[in-house]
Amino acid sequence: MSVFLKVCALSFLVSLPLTLTNIQAKEIDLQATILKAPNNDQQGLYQLAYLKQMGEQGVEKNIPDAIELYKRASALGHRSANHNLWLIYYKGAGVAVDYAEAAKWLAIASERNLEDAQRILLSMYYKELIPKNLNQMEKLHLQLAEKGEQREIERLADFYYFDKKEMDLALKPTLLLAQRGVPGIAFSYDKVTVQAELLIAKHDPYIGDSEGLAAGGENDDWTKRAYVSIGYYF
Repeated sequence: MSVFLKVCALSFLVSLPLTLTNIQAKEIDLQATILKAPNNDQQGLYQLAYLKQMGEQGVEKNIPDAIELYKRASALGHRSANHNLWLIYYKGAGVAVDYAEAAKWLAIASERNLEDAQRILLSMYYKELIPKNLNQMEKLHLQLAEKGEQREIERLADFYYFDKKEMDLALKPTLLLAQRGVPGIAFSYDKVTVQAELLIAKHDPYIGDSEGLAAGGENDDWTKRAYVSIGYYF
């Protein structure tokens, strides 16, 4: 069992975008859609699914039919179909709320290297809406960190340190950050482990400026902020 105190911790969880993928019913050519859908045209399937889900343009609302059409569109590679399937099961839009089913469709989108899906799926794990799968979480963190963004590398280090409790692995992304101007150090003594980083930047809304964090980095000075993680095992 472990208790962790995080000082100046970076926020991880994303805000879940609980809206359908941007599409307007008036933009859909109903007759063309009706002709395309039976021929396994992925966009035709997706648009017909949307109309059935929303009950628009004179199409009778039918959630089970919409789900099946979205699934067919997804099987053909339509990315937005995965998003809408996730949302249907996440919100319980015409069906029972089913986080496991919602996560399944996010996982498909994540395999297709969609960043939003990767972040939302991680968020569901951290919110404990679905059982944690450390192997999949590691894969998602690595996929995001490989894109080179500092915040994703920091989150990967946090994952290894706080979730997997593997200090050696946590040090690797920390060293990568050090090469990018974020010096870091970590050490353990008895039951206590400390990880510290010094963030150096200017014009950075997270770090702020000499007036404080709320200033949002408005002046032209280099500003330093410390990030400290303390772990106590017992």
